[in-house]
Amino acid sequence: MSDDNRYSEAAFKTLEYRRKYSDRFGSLRDGRAFFGEFYPWYNFEYRHSGITMLTPATDHEGPADAVLDARHATMRAAFAANPRVLFSPWRVKEKQ
Repeated sequence: MSDDNRYSEAAFKTLEYRRKYSDRFGSLRDGRAFFGEFYPWYNFEYRHSGITMLTPATDHEGPADAVLDARHATMRAAFAANPRVLFSPWRVKEKQ
């Protein structure tokens, strides 16, 4: 696997492991219908581990900082309320 475009490589890898994916489509129309559903799901619903469990749309165009700040505050509050249950405070990568 090359690293020419890490975003397209990530999409193809997700596509390979998706249950609904077929290695062949019956027609061009079938392929277009599949990808017409796949890419909106991939970009707006699927949370990626490589981008802190955000969707690509949130990371590239949306309020990523606000989402991460809210997540961080929620985890800190949960730790404060249950310090024996949670091992350590949630740590979010610091902004560069």
